[in-house]
Amino acid sequence: MLKAIICIAFFGVLVLASALQKAVHEVAGKAMPDMKSITMKPPDDSGKLSSLSQAPAPFGRYTENINGVSLELVRVPQGTFLMGNDHSPNPKEKPSHQVTVRSFYIGQYEITRQQWNIVATTLPQINRALSKQYLGPVQAGAGYYGETTPADEFVSWNAAIEFCDRLTRYTGKKYRLPSEAEWDYACRAGTQTEYSFGDEFNPAFANMVFVSDFLLPVGKLGYANAWGLYDMHGNVWEWCIDSEHLDYVGAPSDGSAWIQGGNDNARALRGGGYRSKAETGRSSARAFYLKGTGATGFGLRVVAEATPVILNGAVTATSAASYTTNSLASESIVALFGSGLANVAQTASGLPLPATLAGASVNLKDSSGNEYLAPLFFASAEQINFQIPPGLALGPAVVSVVTNGRIGAPYATEITRINPGLFTANASGSGLGAALVLRVKSNGEQIYEPVARFDPAANRFVAVPIDLSDPSEQVFLLLFGTGIRYRSTLESVTAQIAGESAEVLFAGAQGDYVGLDQCNVRLLNSLAGRGDVSIALTVDGKAANPVRIGIK
Repeated sequence: MLKAIICIAFFGVLVLASALQKAVHEVAGKAMPDMKSITMKPPDDSGKLSSLSQAPAPFGRYTENINGVSLELVRVPQGTFLMGNDHSPNPKEKPSHQVTVRSFYIGQYEITRQQWNIVATTLPQINRALSKQYLGPVQAGAGYYGETTPADEFVSWNAAIEFCDRLTRYTGKKYRLPSEAEWDYACRAGTQTEYSFGDEFNPAFANMVFVSDFLLPVGKLGYANAWGLYDMHGNVWEWCIDSEHLDYVGAPSDGSAWIQGGNDNARALRGGGYRSKAETGRSSARAFYLKGTGATGFGLRVVAEATPVILNGAVTATSAASYTTNSLASESIVALFGSGLANVAQTASGLPLPATLAGASVNLKDSSGNEYLAPLFFASAEQINFQIPPGLALGPAVVSVVTNGRIGAPYATEITRINPGLFTANASGSGLGAALVLRVKSNGEQIYEPVARFDPAANRFVAVPIDLSDPSEQVFLLLFGTGIRYRSTLESVTAQIAGESAEVLFAGAQGDYVGLDQCNVRLLNSLAGRGDVSIALTVDGKAANPVRIGIK
């Protein structure tokens, strides 16, 4: 039978009453406050790249071979974002406006001198000659420009277009510069802060304001945004297709390049340069320059209009509590099964939950066509446990696993408001519930008790019978599940214990654990002596998997 390893640390804590006492809801059913966010720490030296091939690509990767030189591209998902910045003093960034961008592949790094030179010297000219990039010492040996240093000599907009045109003819795929909207969207990678790493400039993440006196090799600082793109802030300015417009009034909303009605002789530059002020490297910052001028510090990053390659191999996504496959509930915990899903077994070590574990990520495309990365609890070769990310539209959806940049076979499902499932002690979807008893004595003392324990001799979980013999005590059963939090009303949640109706006092998000929900049910003294009983929970007319408890 399929088993869900929600997360060894997570579930181990869940079934220990002593560790849950501070997290259990009050009997009246008030929700606990959300867990405080844990600030992500910047990467240390061990996180720096030793080679370009180690970079993540959570939505997919494509590698182009140009006469023996590799060009790494990552897939950017389809999505909608807010472009511009109404808080900026620069009118060119206003007004903020919503843009929907279709999926595309973009260079994981700025075009390097090696890549530029192989195109300039081995691919036939289309409209103009391309000058080679210098390789060697800089300023009497104070620095060195190597093959992975960004191309920034004589890289005018016109030259960048020639570079893309040559790649197009050579590969048979359309290569081009990104539109401003595509660049902005890729740079943000789902953020709305000033930089993809936050609102404040951090020299650990961007080669700007003389972090280095020279260009750095691509990826040298070791920071990539959430979608796996390096050096979107700083190093070299990057050309975009768009002509100069002094604000966003009338800008396209579909992610396409804006070339009508502007100054055609000047084109957009994004990202700032290594000697630029920090504010020029913000995600929303815009600059323009004459398209025929190649100034030092101007470079490029290319877009490829390529069709994703989907691998063979089936996967199945289920509720991690009940293992039902009919639908997946908003923000619920999911167990996905397949083969070759991840490099090794790895468990998330903290919050926020990562989007990549052991080389694997999970991509969900909702009914609007927008794509999201799922927060991951656990990943192994045969199983990945994740949360349905907030914000998904209800309706048909597609789940795909991306492993080391390779996109796995899609799994079609339905995102629904609810799909109630209850966790069980043996993580099988049936049997004894993963639950606690809250006993309130006549003097107000509260005691928490487990409903199951593991019997090593029998190698299974056995019930811890619940004592309901004292009429002066109030006893409550705290059930843990997922797919419940968006129930319509509390009255729409019903419970039956041994076939008798039981009062439900609370049903909603547990509050301390991502994706975990909780139901509090009153246990009446009339149930005393029933022995092994079944609990049937229904939410908005949908039945959860039945679980059992023991009653003295």
